[in-house]
Amino acid sequence: MKGYVYKISKIVQVDSIKSGFEDIFDNNFRFDGERHEAWEFLYVLGGCIGVSVEDSVYELNPGSLIFYAPGQFHSIWAAHGTKIHLIIMSFSLHGEDITDLGGKVFEVGTKEDGLIHSALEAHIQAYHQKDAFANHIVALKIEELILTILSRKSSGVLGMDTSQTNSYKTIIRIMNDHLYDNLSASEIASYCNLSLPNMKKIFRKFTRRGVIQYYRGLRMLKAKELIKQGKSMAEVSDILHFSSQHYLTESFKRQYHMTPSEYKKIILSD
Repeated sequence: MKGYVYKISKIVQVDSIKSGFEDIFDNNFRFDGERHEAWEFLYVLGGCIGVSVEDSVYELNPGSLIFYAPGQFHSIWAAHGTKIHLIIMSFSLHGEDITDLGGKVFEVGTKEDGLIHSALEAHIQAYHQKDAFANHIVALKIEELILTILSRKSSGVLGMDTSQTNSYKTIIRIMNDHLYDNLSASEIASYCNLSLPNMKKIFRKFTRRGVIQYYRGLRMLKAKELIKQGKSMAEVSDILHFSSQHYLTESFKRQYHMTPSEYKKIILSD
């Protein structure tokens, strides 16, 4: 049989490791949530946890793995009175087939469990011994983990389906549908066919954040996107229906601890 050359281009590539740890949390643990620029996975070793990722809500048991994409809001809490045992790792990731990983939950087998533990062990070695070789091992293990999951052709685990989770999904959808409209909390509640107190109660249950605080975060993400597209501050302010450029600047600075102009300089310098 004649040989042939098969050119391999990487489907996924881990460029850097941000953090990694294993820990046990009490049964009253609650993490209020965040957005960040890195990819991250959370792997459940023990207990039951509740997770919200944008408009999806899950309950995860031992053997479940969830990925967060850059910019995705996520929060977690101990569920059903259990202590929770977790591995969490964050990293920079590039690839053509990774888009659908964000916010997805997968059940882990023996192979994937081994890859996760090996990646964490190598990360700890790299951190304590300043071992550059170990950092490459971490990247390779995470890449193999992701490739193994992608090769399954699985859509992942479905989120919870209750009246409250469905209302929560509706609230998030309305916010995303009206990013340019600068809605008030009362207007969002009206679009969702919910009373204002009930909407706030449901939203806090899954995010521990105020409705307007979360909505403002989505609008600031859109502002960043418009700035990247080359829009001027006046154009961004007009598109997002801010009352003034000054209010846009103050809102942006409150969210990202820099002004839109400072952010624009960072983009141009990259």
